[in-house]
Amino acid sequence: MAWSETDAGLFAAVLGRDTAHHLETMQPHLDAPAASAAAPTELQARLQHLVERSGGMWTYDIFWKDSRGAGGGGCAVLGWGDRHCRDGAWGPHDTAAAGEERSAARKRALLRLHGLYSGGDDDEGADYALRLDRVTGAEMYFLASMYFSFPEGAGGPGHALASGRHA
Repeated sequence: MAWSETDAGLFAAVLGRDTAHHLETMQPHLDAPAASAAAPTELQARLQHLVERSGGMWTYDIFWKDSRGAGGGGCAVLGWGDRHCRDGAWGPHDTAAAGEERSAARKRALLRLHGLYSGGDDDEGADYALRLDRVTGAEMYFLASMYFSFPEGAGGPGHALASGRHA
């Protein structure tokens, strides 16, 4: 999907140039957010256990789901499968004018990502973003991650998929 110059500028400012480039060039794993809604409770319990037992070191975790492209064949791709975020984990929000502006830009970027890649009314990321008054950096990364995909061998998660080893 081609971004407008406005989109490219917003995403580069909010996410950084490398992340924005990754999102622009790697098509997201579009069925993953819908799949997370139907995730087994056992997976959700395990993800929660990992975060809660990390002694405060982890704010959230993301389960990346393996997909084999159209019809189950082709190149393996990792996409958002499920997640857990510790309640109240985001900490204090910026209160200065610059922080408010940064937060508003993050919210615009999340809503634009949703508009470009999902568009469905039931998308949990867009629904969550709409409810936020302010968006922290951690929230931005966590919610933007649902639009990421990593083909086998691309980026850290893609290299882990290709090697069959944890990273």
